Amino acid sequence: MLKDAEINVFIRGIVTSKLIEGYDKDDDALIDWEEFKFAIDEIADDSK
Repeated sequence: MLKDAEINVFIRGIVTSKLIEGYDKDDDALIDWEEFKFAIDEIADDSK
């Protein structure tokens, strides 16, 4: 079970990095409120 948890943390880190890479428009390595809203809107549009 601990091994699975470590893998999950690793995978979450990769997903987080890719989200920041894809939506960090001002390249500050952070997702600000406007970037976050854009990401959510885009994800919601893709799911329709």
